Amino acid sequence: MKHKNFTLSLIAILSIIFMLLNIQKNFFYVFSFFVILLISIYGFSNDNRIWYHKSAHIIVSSFIGLFLLAYEILDMLFTMLAGEFSEINLNIYVIIFGILSIMIFFLELKYLRKKRNEALNKEER
Repeated sequence: MKHKNFTLSLIAILSIIFMLLNIQKNFFYVFSFFVILLISIYGFSNDNRIWYHKSAHIIVSSFIGLFLLAYEILDMLFTMLAGEFSEINLNIYVIIFGILSIMIFFLELKYLRKKRNEALNKEER
């Protein structure tokens, strides 16, 4: 993705919003969104020695979002497995953030592969 500052800002803003919306529901989600917020904010600090610095922060933030989505899905499945269908409480905020994390993760990986291929082609010339 070319607009890394925008992506980091989007991740930070969404994590703040979803962190505030989950205060009443589950502290695990609040803490996880806070960690995502810290990772995305630290991604704004430019480290000129490492060209993929912001990409690394984007990937780690979205990877934690993927873990949150997996945790939510497993929670739902284990509740269904126990036969307590009335106890299923979907956290739509985690699902939305997880789906966005999947999209951001794959777009960033695609961008990094493209940059790697450009560097390899440049080396061959």
